[in-house]
Amino acid sequence: MRLLLPDDQMLREAAKDVCSEMRMLRRSWDNHRDDASAWTGWFIHTRNLMRFFHGVEDKHTDVLARHYFCPPGDWDFIREQCGKPPDFDQYEQACHTLAAHLSYRRTEYRTGIGVPPSEAIQAHLVVLATAFLFKLPPERQPWFWAD
Repeated sequence: MRLLLPDDQMLREAAKDVCSEMRMLRRSWDNHRDDASAWTGWFIHTRNLMRFFHGVEDKHTDVLARHYFCPPGDWDFIREQCGKPPDFDQYEQACHTLAAHLSYRRTEYRTGIGVPPSEAIQAHLVVLATAFLFKLPPERQPWFWAD
């Protein structure tokens, strides 16, 4: 598979989807205690943003935060300064189980064996989103504030 090198037009268009994921993460967090679809939605949007912020390898056509920085390693440095919650890997796996595909393991999560939405993971993604938005190259910041 060829390495995807997104141009400014692709990045500008993808910024709309990134903003949407950030908004939906917040809405699903706000409603996850009272609404089963928001509970599931939290895992979906968390998975998408975990991949966006923490992804370092280019595969398929995934949009990654590092694509917005030149060099991409600038984002990697910023992200590393934010650290990760201790249960990050556990939640990453839970997100794949609950959001990526139908799985018999979903029952475990619904019955309390698994993990509920995490305040620490939510806070981590908000910190990353804030760092991302404020550290973006100045010419790319308006793509995220225009909506």
